[in-house]
Formats: sequence, structure tokens, C-alpha cells
Amino acid sequence: MRLSRLHIAGFKSFPDRAELGFDDGVTAIVGPNGCGKSNVVDAITWVLGEQSAKSLRGERMEDVIFNGSDARKPTATAEVRLKLADVAQAVLHGGDGPEAPPGPLITRNVEIGRRLYRSGESEYLIDGEVCRLRDVHDLLMDSGLGVKAYAVIEQGKIGQILSSRPAERRMLIEEAAGVTKYKSRRRSAELKLEAAQQNLTRVDDIIFEVEKQRGALRRQAARAQRYKRLREELRAWERVQIARRHDALSRELASVEARLADGRAREAAAAAHVAELETAIEAMRLGLAEAEAASTASRERAHALDLEIGRGQQQIQFDRQQMQDLARQGEAMAAEVDALSARRGPAAETRRAQAEAARAARETLGDAGRRVAAREADYREALDAVQGVERESDATRAAVLSAATTLAALRQSRDHAAAARDRVSAELARLEIEARELGADVDRASAQHAEATAALADLRQAIDEIGARRRAADSESAARRAEREALARTLGERQRALAGDEARLRSLEQVEASRATFGDAARLLLADAASGIGQRGALADHLIVERSYERAVEALAGDLLQHVLVDRLDDVTAALARLAERDAGRCGFVVLEDAADAPADAPLVVPPGARALADVVRAVGPHAAVVSRLLGRALVVESVADARAIAATASVPVVTRQGEVFRGLGLVEGGSRRDARGILETRAEVEALGERVKAGSGEVAGMTATLADLDAAIAAGAVALAAMGTEQHEHEKRLVALEAQATRAGDDRVRVTRRLEVVATERARAEEERTAAAARGDEAAAAIETHEAQQRDAQGSLDQVFARLQAARGEAEARLRLVTESRTEQAALVERVAALDTEVARLDDAARELEARIAARTAEIQRTETRRTDLSASLVETERRLDENIRSLETLKVEIRERDERVGSLRTEFSARDQEIRAARHTHDAARAVVADLDVSLARANADLTHLRETAVEAVGAPLDEVVAAVAALDASGGLTPPRMRGASAAADVEDDEDAESGDSSTATAVAAGDSIDAEAQDAAVAVAVDDGPSAGSGEPTATPEEVIAWLRGKIDRLGPVNMMAIEQFDELETRHAFLTTQRQDLLDSIAQTGEAIRKIDKTTRERFAEAFEVINRHFEQTFTTIFGGGRAGLTLIDQENEAESGIDIVAQPPGKRLQNVQLLSGGEKALTAMALMFAIFKYRPSPFCLLDEIDAPLDDANIGRFVEMLEGMQAHTQFILITHNRKTMEIAKRLYGVTMEEPGVSKLISIQLN
Repeated sequence: MRLSRLHIAGFKSFPDRAELGFDDGVTAIVGPNGCGKSNVVDAITWVLGEQSAKSLRGERMEDVIFNGSDARKPTATAEVRLKLADVAQAVLHGGDGPEAPPGPLITRNVEIGRRLYRSGESEYLIDGEVCRLRDVHDLLMDSGLGVKAYAVIEQGKIGQILSSRPAERRMLIEEAAGVTKYKSRRRSAELKLEAAQQNLTRVDDIIFEVEKQRGALRRQAARAQRYKRLREELRAWERVQIARRHDALSRELASVEARLADGRAREAAAAAHVAELETAIEAMRLGLAEAEAASTASRERAHALDLEIGRGQQQIQFDRQQMQDLARQGEAMAAEVDALSARRGPAAETRRAQAEAARAARETLGDAGRRVAAREADYREALDAVQGVERESDATRAAVLSAATTLAALRQSRDHAAAARDRVSAELARLEIEARELGADVDRASAQHAEATAALADLRQAIDEIGARRRAADSESAARRAEREALARTLGERQRALAGDEARLRSLEQVEASRATFGDAARLLLADAASGIGQRGALADHLIVERSYERAVEALAGDLLQHVLVDRLDDVTAALARLAERDAGRCGFVVLEDAADAPADAPLVVPPGARALADVVRAVGPHAAVVSRLLGRALVVESVADARAIAATASVPVVTRQGEVFRGLGLVEGGSRRDARGILETRAEVEALGERVKAGSGEVAGMTATLADLDAAIAAGAVALAAMGTEQHEHEKRLVALEAQATRAGDDRVRVTRRLEVVATERARAEEERTAAAARGDEAAAAIETHEAQQRDAQGSLDQVFARLQAARGEAEARLRLVTESRTEQAALVERVAALDTEVARLDDAARELEARIAARTAEIQRTETRRTDLSASLVETERRLDENIRSLETLKVEIRERDERVGSLRTEFSARDQEIRAARHTHDAARAVVADLDVSLARANADLTHLRETAVEAVGAPLDEVVAAVAALDASGGLTPPRMRGASAAADVEDDEDAESGDSSTATAVAAGDSIDAEAQDAAVAVAVDDGPSAGSGEPTATPEEVIAWLRGKIDRLGPVNMMAIEQFDELETRHAFLTTQRQDLLDSIAQTGEAIRKIDKTTRERFAEAFEVINRHFEQTFTTIFGGGRAGLTLIDQENEAESGIDIVAQPPGKRLQNVQLLSGGEKALTAMALMFAIFKYRPSPFCLLDEIDAPLDDANIGRFVEMLEGMQAHTQFILITHNRKTMEIAKRLYGVTMEEPGVSKLISIQLN
């Protein structure tokens, strides 16, 4: 792999698109400070995935986008593309896991790109396709490239290699050794292993619960098969019952229809009589309505006239008031018109006076303008005379200044000569004093050298003592770390065990919450809280059992634990209807209001070796007394032998802890499946697990606290070690300081001696300077006397010129004042003329406004007079209409009284007829009630027949007509003979029990096959007696269909709860069990494979790191010796016992110095040491290319030469891109790029190809 080209656009100071090509060997980038050279390195690190804006010398990532300059606008995006040639990639075979073997290598050219928009959106590209940052990292992994690898050494960061923490130095070695990808794979494998272990725990819990359910579902499937057979027999006899019910309903329907016809005839006669009466009363009602309507119309007309009279009176009053107002307004406007007419004469006179004044002011203004022009001409003549005198004055002043300048220079020369004599004298005095002080310095430097030598011996002894203490503290810290690791492993085991218990607890809590250990019917009722049934939970919910006695209580109580507690018998009825609707099977109930009245049991005598049931189980809640009585009395013993001995004399059941129940002599119950769990055992395990989880959590918390204490102790030890290291470091720094002090003392002695020789030389030179300064002072004094006489003559001429200039200026200023006075007078006249013109215009506007107001008021007076005339005529008309309306109102009042009397007589007659029609309606209602009752009976019979049709379809799966026809055909042929019942109930019960308990897989298969029984074949069983059911011809009384149905239902009821979904559920459970078992084995295999992969990764990591560390350490020693021209250096592991995680320390001994920590080296020595380490890494694993940003800045010429030689020796395997200011470094470059900033803030590239 090698770097081919770099494209930059909009990145930092490169707004325009820039392109850099890179050859094999060395490419140098040069330019002045601040021109943007380092931005090229930033562009490369940015495209390789740098995420820190601070590492790119910015505050936010958006700062890398060109932010504009004085002449350019900011760009909207930044884009960098890096083209890599000959990139090797391996084709993977056999998966992508950590142990996947690599395939063959292929090489190709790859282009990596990155874009950033101002909106904050960013994207990475590989060959122009958008990708993830991780894809870029995977592409560059193990190549030494990347933002954190050793191939990029940015400006000022070379020293960070030495000042970084030991763990960070280890990362450089790991990157060179190719360990990074193995660590990444190991982290992925550990996450996968942890997830697989958690999944295995969950799968184990689920398999355990599934295996518990298999046995119960197998027994339920067998019971479902027998239930289906009996159900078909029941359906055949239900058809006979439906046919008999159809015959009875048909006869009842014919009788009801005959009676209904007679009742409807009587109802029709009564209805005709009522209709006749209603016709007559309807005519009377119409007459009454017409009379009431006429009366109401008269009243409405009277009311309207009354309102019209009121409005007329108000209108008359309003018109009169308005006429008075108009008269007053006319008088006021006439007075106003008179006043305005009186103002016309004075206004015209004022206007003529103002116009005459304006004309006179204009004439005066012309005279003033002519005076201003004459005075300005006089002023210009005086100003020309002043300028001529000023030119003469300037010439004279120049001569005076020239003489003064010469004189000042001579005086300055004389002063300098005097100052030089004084300075040389002072210098001679200082040199004398310095000679005496230098002698004292020689003695003091000798004494300091002796003191530093003694202090060095004491300090070396103190450093040895600190080293011994540090080694002891390091050993103690290692012991604590070992203890901490052991405790951490124990804590991990405890946490994993606790996690398993918590997972098991959650599974059991889900089982208990879903009532999975209950029957289907009980589970349905307990889960359906919104059904409206007043249930108070199961009986088991009200019990608290002593630990380890759960199996005994469950064996004794049996299905009683699943009985649902309800308040009243009505709740039982509703619950049974709910179960029948859902076909959920049987369920037991405890009716609290009935059970509360049951008598209490007699006291129980407990023999020795036994415990009363009430001692091991306690009822709780508001119904505790009822629950305790339902459990009954019993004894609990430890073993079967104790139970047998006590059962011989006890009158109550005896149960062992394992669940064997003795009910007297000879009657024993017992046995259970190994994986079966009951209701109480599940609850007890939940409680035990809860306690264990709580205790485990406390233990884990305690161990965590202990671990924290150990961490604190380790941290304190580390602090102490650091303090001792700091103290040792301080001593070493002091040692170096003392060595430097001793060296400085010797150097000072030599320096002071040399200084004494210099002082003697300087004293001789100072004497010569003092003699020369005295001669220069004498020459300057003589020249000063000559130039002072010349200066006095020039000053006299200048004074005369100044007097003439002052006189000319006085004359010019007098003429200027006259000009100013004339201009002021002219300005005042201009303002007066303008004011007079404005006043004349204003008076013209006022006159026009006055005429307009007089005309407006005159027109308004005319309109007012017209309005008064109109109002007077309207008032006369309104008074006439008002008189007419009053007369009409009196006439309407008489008419209203007459019509009210007519309405009263009609209402009396209507009341009499209404009583008669009510009696006729009563007779009609009675007849209609009889018909309605018969209709109800007919509807009920039809509804019963319709219900019977629906029942036939629902119960036997055939329409009613077909059922009746089939039963009629059998009856006609004599094949439908009612069977006789025979006493086979006990045998049938035994058979039912055997069928219910035979729970093998063959039964489940038979159940599945039984689903295909033909319904028509079952119909034929109506005429044939079943094996263990009703029979004919045995001399017993014949049984009715109802009795046969009841007998069959009894057999079905004795089967108990039947889960009709058991067959499908059992098949689904078997499929799920097989799937879970397969998944569990897959998880076990995956855990084993992942663990093996982790072990292989650890082994490979240790081997590759050890090999790389050894080789790089050897190269580091050689490179250090080459660069420094001697000395020695090396890498050491801080923790030799834990090489897999140990940090790396660096020790160095430049030529002529003792072996010491690299932090004690000078800045140049640190830079050379870091370079030696980086070159050593490159020798072991060369990176395709390396970026070096001014790392040669702290090196002198000699070290630059060694640095260049190292680069020339390594450029065969690595491309080097250098940013430098050093000429020697530039000389080895094959291509040179110059970066300039001709435009502020904008960088440009210049390329030079070198041979």
C-alpha cells in the first residue's frame, strides 16, 4: 500500500480544489509560518477518521470548513479524498467470526473520502460509495495507519510519545505487532459469549417449564378423546329430544292461532265504534279551533293598532322637537354670516400694506449688493500685498534656520565630545571595580564546586534508599492486586449465580402470575377479572404453608386448591355460564356465604410423632376461617412407616412430607412425576428464590464494597508509589541540578579568568577614546564662535520683515471686517423680503377661506328652512292617522268580547263528547290487550320454534327439518324405541378414571385420529344401546330422551375438566420442546467454539506482542545509538508477571550521562529518543506512509544529519511526507510542495519535481 494522491476542497485554508501527488520516497511540504502547511496533515488525519475537533486545532468540527476571508465567502462544505494504491485485502472463507480463516490476498486501488456540511451532516466514502467510519477503520487495520496509529506524528506531538502513560506506549507496540485486530475480535467474542450464556440460562428455564407441562397435557389429550366420543352419543339423543320438542311446539302454535283469530274480530268491532265517535268529536274540534283562531286574530290586530298609536304619538313629539332645533340653528348661522361679512374690509387693507413694504425692501437689497462687491475688491488688493511680504519673510527665515542648524550641530558635537570623556572616565572606573569583583568571583566559584561535590554524594545515597522503599511498596501493591483479582473472580461467579437465580425467579413468577399450574377453567376465571364474577381468588391464594410441607398439603387438598372463592351462589351460576361459553371444562367453587355457616370441627387429638395439619398450614385473609374448615382435619408425619402406624387408629387422613396419603387401613394414595410441580411448591420455590436472590444481592454488595476497599488500597499504594516516584524524580532532578551546578562552578572560574583579561584590554581602549574626545571638543568650540556672529545678523533682517508683515496683515483684516458687515446687512434684507412675501401669500389664502365659509353658511341656512317646512307637513299627516287608529281600536275590542263568548260555549260541548269517547276506547283497549296477549303467546311459540331451529344447528349440526324428518322416519319404522337404563355407573366411573390416567403418546395419537369420526354414523347410534349405557329388552323401565341425555351428561361430568385444545397444544408443545432442545445444544456448541476462539486469540496476541516487543526493543537500542552517536536505551515491561496488560517504560542513557528516566532528558534529547523509538517501530513493521510535521524543529545541524540518514535508509519501504523548514531535510525530497498565502486566509500549492 502507498499514498498516491490527495484532493482537498473547502478544507480550512484551502477553499479552492487542491491536489497533491506523492511519489515513492520523501515528499516535502515547505512554506513560511502560518501559510497552511499543517492543514495538509490535518486533512489526511481527518479523512482517516479523526473525531476530535481539538486534535484538528478547532473548537467544533464545523471549524474545518473554510470560513471565508476578506475577499471570499465561506464555503458550504469541506471534502478530502485520499487515494491509496496497491491496497491488499484478504478474502474471508467460512464465516466472519473471530476464528474465520483468511483467504487469498488481492490488491487494488482504493479512494477514501470524507465530506462535512455546515448543517452538521457528515459522510464517509470508499470508492465514491457512502460507508461507515468502521469500514474505513477495518480497511486500514494492521497497516499502522489511522488517527491513533504511529504513522502520523503531528507538529509538537513528538514529545507526547515519551510523556504518555505506559499503557498508551503499549498501544504503539500492539499496533505494530498487529494485535489491535485480535483485541477487537476478542471483545466481540466476549460479548457473543456473554449473550450466549444468558440465552442458555433462559432456554434452560423454558425447557424446565415445558417438560413440566408435557405430562399434564398428555393426560388431558386422552381425556379429550373420551369426551368427544360421549359427546357424539349425547348429540344423537339430543336430536330425539329436539324432535319431541318440535311436535309439542307445533300443537301449541295451532291452538294459539285459532284463539288469536277470534280476539282480532272482537277488536275490530270496538275499533269501528271508536272511529265513529272520533269523527264527530273531530268536527267539533275543528269548529272550536276556527273560533279560537278568529279570536286570536282580532286580538293580534288590536295589539298592532295599539303599537301603531304609540309610535305615532312618539313621532309627533320627535318632529316638534326637531323643528325647534332647526329654528335655533338657522338663527345662529345667520349671525355667523354677518360676522364673516364684517371681516372682509380690514383684511383687504392689511394685504395692500404688506405688498408695498415688500417692494421697498427689494430696492434696498439691490443697493446693499453693490456695496458688498466694492468692499470685496478692496480686500483682495490688501491680501495680495500680505502674500508678497510673507514670501520675503520665508526667505529670511530660511537663512536664520540654516545658521541655527549649523550652530546646533556644532554645539551637539561639542557636547558629545564632553559626554564621551565622561563616559570613558566612568567606564574606566567600572572596569576597575569589575576587576576586583571578578577576583572575588573566582574564589566563590571554587567554594561552590566543593559544596556541590559533597551534596552530590549525599543525594545519591538518598536516591538508593528511596529505590529500596519503592521496591517494597511495589511488592505490597502486587500482592493486593492479586487479592483483588481473586476477589473479582469470586464476585463474577457470585454475580453469574445471582443472575441465574434471578432469571429462574422471573420465569417462576411468570408461571405463577399466569396460573400455569391451574386447570384451564380455574385459570380462565382467575385471569378474567373484567367478567363481572365476584371471585376472591383461588383457595391456594389464602394459604401460607411451612417450608418443605408443600407437597404434603397439595397431596391432601388436591383439586381443592384450585377451587375459586365466590361471594354468592349467583356468582357460581355466572361462572359456569362463562365456562360453558368458552368450553373450558370443569371448575370447583367455594360459596363464602354458605360455607361461613358450616359448623366448626371437633378438636383433633395429635398422637406423638405427628403434627396437626393446622400447624403446618395457615389460612390468611378475611376468609381465613372458611378456608381452614374446608382444609379439614389431618395429621402430618415424616415417613410412610409413621403414617401407617398412626392411620390404624386415626379417624382423619394421615399424610407424609413426600405426599403419601393414608385414609385408614388399606387406602393409600401417593406417587408423583419427578419434574412435576404443584401450586404450593411453585410458590415456595418463588419465595425461596426471592430470599436467595436477596441474600445473594447482599453478598454481592458486600464483596463489591470489599473490592472497592481493595481498589482504594491499591489506589493509595499507587499514590504512595507515585509519591515515592515523584520524590525520587525530584531527587534525580536535584542530582542533575547539582551536577550542573558543579559544572557551572568550574565553567564560571574559567569564564571569570577570561573576563579579567578582557577588562584589561578594554581599559587601554578607553584611555585612547578619552584623548580623541578632548581634541574633538576644542575644534567644535572655535567653530561655534564664528557661526554665532552670522546668526545675529540674519536675525536682525528677519525682525524688520516681520514688522512690515504685521502692518500689511492689519490693513487686510480691517478691509475684511467691512466686507463682513456688508454681507450681514445684505442677508438681513434678503430675510425681510422673504418674510413679507410669505405674509402677503398668507393674507390671500385667508381672504379666499373667508369667502368660502360665507357661501357654505348661506347654503346651510337655506337647507334648514326647507327641512322645517317638510317637518310641519309631516306632523299634520301623522296626527290624522293617529285619530283613525284610535277609532279602529275601539271597534276591535267589541268584536273580541263577542268571539270569546262563542269559544266558551264550544268548549263545554266538546268536554261532554270527550267523556263518551273515553268509555268506547276503554272497551277497545280491553279487546286489544287480549289480542296482544295472544300475539305474545304466538310470538313466544314462534321464538321457541326459532330457538329450537338454532339449537338444532348448534347442538346436532343439522337443520331442524332434517332432524324432525330423520326422527319421524325412525319412529315410523319402529327403530326409535326408548331404551332402558341399567346400573353400570360404577363400572363406567372406573373406566373413565382409567382413560383419564392413561397418558402415553399412543393415546394422544388415537385422540388425533378420533377427530375424523363420521357424524352420520353417530346418528345411527340413536337406535342402538351403547356398551355401558342405556339398553332395551332387559325388563327395566324404558328411559325417556331426557333421562338418556342426563345419564350421558353425568358420564361427561364425571370426566372432570376437559381441555379440548389439549391435542393441538400437546403437538405444539412437543414441537417446541424439540426446537428448544436443539437450540440449547446449538448454544452449548457456540459457547464452546467461542471460548476456544478466545483462547486462540489470547495465545496469538501474547506471541505476537512478545515477538514485536523483543524486536522493537533491539531496533530501539540500535537506532538510539545511531542517532546519539553512542549511549544506550531500552524498553521495559512495568509488570513482568502480567505481560498481557503491562505498560511499557522507556529508559535512556545519552553518551556521557548516567542511565535515567526519559522525563529527565532535555527537549532535544527527548525528540531524538522519540524519533529513535518511532524508527525502531518502522523497522519492525513499516507503515505504507508516514506524516512528519516539523519534528526536526528542535534538532541542531549535527542531529539533522543523523535524522536525514535514518530517513534515507527507510524510504525504500515507507513513503515519508515531511513538513519542514530545514534545508538539509528538503534536500532528500524527490518532490517539493510549496504552500503560500498570497491572498490573506487562502492557501495555494506550488509543486516542484526534483531529481
